[in-house]
Amino acid sequence: SGLPAGLARACVALREVGLGHVSFGRRTQTLSGGEARRLALAAGLKAAGDAPALFLLDHPDAGLSEADLDALLSTLGQKADRGALFLTTAHRATLRRAASEVLRLPLL
Repeated sequence: SGLPAGLARACVALREVGLGHVSFGRRTQTLSGGEARRLALAAGLKAAGDAPALFLLDHPDAGLSEADLDALLSTLGQKADRGALFLTTAHRATLRRAASEVLRLPLL
């Protein structure tokens, strides 16, 4: 691709969390709330590396197309296979079906 290795890895990480559409040079304050959360998720996934980790996610599927959601679920599944645990809120059935456990909490 002609990009330095570190930048190429960053681009892959952004695509994996559904941010492949974000252009270089875009100011972070122009990101939607969902995009900003996924940017933080990409950074957190990278920082954790392959070490087991706990991730608390608030609607990680917000604003994602089905294709981007599939990419995100694949990425989260790979991390889970290496020992990561994800606790997330979700309204979309696709995200709930991908979960190994679903907890239904009563409203207070």
